[in-house]
Amino acid sequence: MIKSLNWKLIGLFFIKLFLYLLLIPILAELAQEFTFRIALQVLFKTNKISGPSSISMQIWAMMAFVIYTCLFYVYCIFNRYIKLKSNRRLMLILFILIPGMFAGGPITIYAPLTIMGNIFYNGSFYLLYHITGYFVPSFRTLLNKNPQ
Repeated sequence: MIKSLNWKLIGLFFIKLFLYLLLIPILAELAQEFTFRIALQVLFKTNKISGPSSISMQIWAMMAFVIYTCLFYVYCIFNRYIKLKSNRRLMLILFILIPGMFAGGPITIYAPLTIMGNIFYNGSFYLLYHITGYFVPSFRTLLNKNPQ
């Protein structure tokens, strides 16, 4: 039983699991935090927001992280089974634009900047996903190289 296992595939499975479940969401959160700090300095001329608006911004940031991470996992599942390139591109555009538009809707002050920030934050997930997919080999190529 153990001799029939392909250890390269098992290692690749855990590398992809680590990248997709932990590293990509954390890097996207760091990108969002970086842009949020720059936006605070440019728009409000301050380093941090205090008071009741601080709590609501922290709640919004946590909800955005959870929602965008869940949508990213749904995209990963759909992307695996859709084969046409045009459908994949359309799905990518929809997964980036629609959550960014709805997340910035309730905020009336600086609404275009909020929408662009959400699109940047949400788009960083998919940018990191496709960069990872380019550099990390797929299971199919390893299975085709080593048929058992």
